[in-house]
Amino acid sequence: MYEDIDLPNADNEVLEMINRYRIYRNYKWLINHLAFGSTASALFPPAIMQYADLAAAMLDYYKYLIMLQKEYRDILEFCFESKYYSEVLSDMTPSARYYLYRKINKMPPFVEFNEEQRLIMGDKKSPLDYDFSAFADFAQEHDIDAATLIYFHNYNHNPVLRYRCESLHEFLELELNKLIEYNVNLKCCERCGQWFTYKGNYDARYCNRIHLGELRSCRDLAAEENYKMKMAENKAIPIYRKYYRRYSARVKVNQIKKNEFKKWKYEALVKRDECSAGNITPEEYIDWLEGCFPNRKRKDK
Repeated sequence: MYEDIDLPNADNEVLEMINRYRIYRNYKWLINHLAFGSTASALFPPAIMQYADLAAAMLDYYKYLIMLQKEYRDILEFCFESKYYSEVLSDMTPSARYYLYRKINKMPPFVEFNEEQRLIMGDKKSPLDYDFSAFADFAQEHDIDAATLIYFHNYNHNPVLRYRCESLHEFLELELNKLIEYNVNLKCCERCGQWFTYKGNYDARYCNRIHLGELRSCRDLAAEENYKMKMAENKAIPIYRKYYRRYSARVKVNQIKKNEFKKWKYEALVKRDECSAGNITPEEYIDWLEGCFPNRKRKDK
């Protein structure tokens, strides 16, 4: 859009802005792929100078992101991970742990942000009758437009804080401080290794993220994986399945009556759970299963 514009009197800042736009337009296919990997990097995409080596610039930006990722992973582990030096840090709040971290790393004990407060329009009030003459007198005395006065009368206005960040590092530092300020619960997912927030006092081990190439969250996948592992370690399960297949096959050829098999199935499941709980041994379970239909000769163990 700027190619045909002649700006002989434009100052350096305007020209630099135009140059950066041209570079972004020409290389956005590459920048977007890297920059929009997260909200944070989307807010602070790489700034590449006009005559810079593109490959070198993108490599530097990538290294910068990796450096920030490692830095804040270390901070999150130090401040929020319950297993990290629990004998030393478990009784300390995330805030205290963070400022201990800054002390250890010889960082100043304070963090400064560019902060401003402003009012924003909130919900509309319930309609009320008001004295138009009083409004007109107030507007005239305070040199304000009557329509503006009525607008402020009809809508609530709430103060909010705004922050201006000049870099991705400042943005991440602000986000970290707000997490600590609002006592947000953070946990590192035991399946994917990424940090996530959770509500309540329960012990959350897995996140709800659905990662690329998967259809279910870490929490759902971990539940399935843990179940399969538990079943693999349970010796009673394959024993029950073996005898279920054996006796159900005999039902099909009328060697065992259906009502007898149904009764056996219920009792076999009860015995299976007793074996899983350790109340009887697998050998005792097998002996019971073999004795259920004694008209069949027992095979050697």
